Amino acid sequence: MACPGTTRSSPGSPSSWGSRSGPRCWWGCWCACPAWCAGSPRGTVARLRRVRSGPPLERLVADLRRLDRLRRGPQPATRVRRLALLAAYDDVLLDVCRAVGVEDPPLRAHVEAGGTQGALDADREFARLRTEAEIEAAGVRIDPSGHAA
Repeated sequence: MACPGTTRSSPGSPSSWGSRSGPRCWWGCWCACPAWCAGSPRGTVARLRRVRSGPPLERLVADLRRLDRLRRGPQPATRVRRLALLAAYDDVLLDVCRAVGVEDPPLRAHVEAGGTQGALDADREFARLRTEAEIEAAGVRIDPSGHAA
C-alpha cells in the first residue's frame, strides 16, 4: 500500500518514490509501532475507558437509595418479589462497593455462595448491614435524610 502523498513510477526504483526526505511514510511507521500508539492521547483515552467501566457512581447510589426505600417500606406481597428485591439490592450494593474501592465487602461471600438462596437469612442481613457501614465509611450516604426505619 502506498503512503498518502507519495507516488511510485516503477517498482523497485528508490528514486521513483516521492521527493520527501527521510522515512517515506510517517503514518505507516507510527501505526506499526504499538508502543508509540500506546503513548498517544488516543491510547490514554482507551486506557481510561477500560478503568472506568460500568455505570457512574451517581447512578449506582441513586439505585441503591431507591432499592433501600423499597426494602424498608411495606413488604412485597409475595416471597418471590421479596427475594428479587433483596437480590437486586445486594447486587447494587456490591457494585457501589466496587465503585468506591471497598476491597472485600462482607456481603460478597454470601452472594457468591448462595445467590438468591438464603437472601432472607439473618447472617446475610448482618453481612448486608456491615457492607452498608463500609460504604458509609467510604463516604457514600445510603440514607441521606436520616429516616432509617
